[in-house]
Amino acid sequence: MGLKGNNTKQKILNESRSLFSIFGFKNVTMQQICDKAGLSRGGLYRHYNNTGEIFEDLMDDMGSNQEEDFYSQMNKGISAKSIMNEALERMEKEMNEESSSLNYAIIEYTKECNNSYLKKGNERATTYWRSLIEYGVNRGEFACANIGEAVDMILYSYQGVQMYSQLMELNDNVARNIVNSIKRMVYIDYEG
Repeated sequence: MGLKGNNTKQKILNESRSLFSIFGFKNVTMQQICDKAGLSRGGLYRHYNNTGEIFEDLMDDMGSNQEEDFYSQMNKGISAKSIMNEALERMEKEMNEESSSLNYAIIEYTKECNNSYLKKGNERATTYWRSLIEYGVNRGEFACANIGEAVDMILYSYQGVQMYSQLMELNDNVARNIVNSIKRMVYIDYEG
């Protein structure tokens, strides 16, 4: 696929993300995506056959970006604490922005279309978070007695807060408290 085709696919993913975050998975149609992305039906169907394909590509793209970011920074020798701080800042911001959450759409998609998809994505995220924490331990920046516990805390507290924010208004301190708990669990010298 050429540059124009890649740019069109990226535009489809960007525009569909906002639709999925607002309406969930089940209520988004190919026509809505066409309208939002400014494409004809033929233009959209040249790239995707259905909303499920778009949604999976969107989720893969989001996971790949974080994974590539982690590994790229580790390969450059950037401090594990810097990488973790940046990721936790992004997570805290996302936990506090209920309108950008795709969790409801993810649950709908998992129940309706692909039961194994969420598990696959979670396994992938577990691997790259584990790699980051191990990297920090090996560099002497993290003192994590149980890496599995830390990874579970990161993934499930983040996902849980995003889900709850779809159901009720949460106090802004919730995300901050979770981030502080993660830092206390992982960092050697955290005094927050």
